[in-house]
Amino acid sequence: MSHRTAAISSEGLLPGSSIWRAVFLVMAFTLAAIGYSPSAKADENSYSRPYQDVILADNPSIYWRFGEAGGPLGYDKTINHYDITYIGNPSLGMPGAIVGDADTAVGFNGGNQCAQWNPPVSLAGTFTVEAWVMENRIYPAQTFFSTPGRGAGAHADFTFELKFDFLTLDSIQKVVRFDIGDGRRVLTSSLIPLDYQPRVWYHVVAVVTPFGATYYVDGVQIGSANYRGTPLLFDTSHTVQVGGTSSVPGGNRRIATVVDEVAVYNYGLSSDQIAMHHLIGNPPGDD
Repeated sequence: MSHRTAAISSEGLLPGSSIWRAVFLVMAFTLAAIGYSPSAKADENSYSRPYQDVILADNPSIYWRFGEAGGPLGYDKTINHYDITYIGNPSLGMPGAIVGDADTAVGFNGGNQCAQWNPPVSLAGTFTVEAWVMENRIYPAQTFFSTPGRGAGAHADFTFELKFDFLTLDSIQKVVRFDIGDGRRVLTSSLIPLDYQPRVWYHVVAVVTPFGATYYVDGVQIGSANYRGTPLLFDTSHTVQVGGTSSVPGGNRRIATVVDEVAVYNYGLSSDQIAMHHLIGNPPGDD
């Protein structure tokens, strides 16, 4: 329900009249009773803002939408122009994550396909990684975002990795996994239960600081970790890979993962910002 308002002044209308003062009090109570508030109205209007505008307003250092119709580059929408290179001919033009947005996503086979960026700069200490991710089929250890060391091997990077994985104890449990390191050692490995489903989009965010990390899925905090150290996201010795490898051998499988709207920030997003990003991308009533 929308409400129109107009600025009204009592000046010149029976100055000093207690009747008019009473009228204004009645109007104020009426507006409060029907739920009108300027801040609430501003929030309602913000829901209809384009997702890209909301993200750019929060000043990311990198923002890859992955909406290209062809390669070889995925363009960074920030002023930094940190464009990423598509490797192995991934599937461009996949339906995107953002409701009502024609911008597309990119699909990877979990084997020999990824998008890769070789950073000319470094980012360490405090940062945020944000992505919309989907498993087309459920496989173990599907990596969505990682920053391995160049030539260091898949298990010797000790930086950052975001993946969906399986935890096997008495039974198999699906988890979202966040690995955080300082480039020399692992600071924390967090495995958080998440019953992710095939062909469902998830908005995943990690806010990382020197004192700990906080994790969110679909705008809601799902876990955290405490440690001490200087987390490294990337530097000139560590590449950024999106849609990397899985533990399933072979690089010729059909599309395994789809990734969209990856953003990196050189500060920690607030919980309100994260909730708003999810709300803009997936408004109420569109689940």
